[in-house]
Amino acid sequence: MSKKFILLIILLGIIIGGVFWSQRQGDISGFISSGEEKWLTYQSKEGGFSIDYRISPDGYISVPQRTDSPSPIITLLYKETDYKELMESTEPREGPPGIAILVFPNVTEKSIQEWIGNHNESNYQLIIGKEEIKKIGTIEVVRYNIDGLYQSHTLAALNNNSAILIFGAYLEKGDSYEKDFKSFVQTLTFF
Repeated sequence: MSKKFILLIILLGIIIGGVFWSQRQGDISGFISSGEEKWLTYQSKEGGFSIDYRISPDGYISVPQRTDSPSPIITLLYKETDYKELMESTEPREGPPGIAILVFPNVTEKSIQEWIGNHNESNYQLIIGKEEIKKIGTIEVVRYNIDGLYQSHTLAALNNNSAILIFGAYLEKGDSYEKDFKSFVQTLTFF
């Protein structure tokens, strides 16, 4: 078999697997058009929340991630141009900054502060500055910033017996990644 044929089969498997896996990840629905901008809604039934993200211009795409275990459920939002560049690159490299949405079902902790303190996935050990506690509706949300490969704004919450982490990575303060994350987070709702 030719290398192109094998690569095509692998690529089709990834696409089909991604579509199947996205059914478990969350629903992408709710097309919104506001003037020149077009938005979609990501909804997590397990986490009981939704968040809108822009798909054009300079839009984002949803990239569900497969994990070996049922927890966490991971979806990444990348700028479409960054994701295409990453997929076309032939050299191993880090991924571009983006937004990571993680949902951990069946948590036993009673507060989000307890959960982030008990789980390395929260990256709470990388905190810079102080955490801030806000409410979105009736849900308590902990906001903090971390510094790792990229700096990142982080939101953490408990809802529907699930822990929710939303990371917004950016290259530098005030760049388009940071601005996008802040505007997307304004649409976060819990149900």
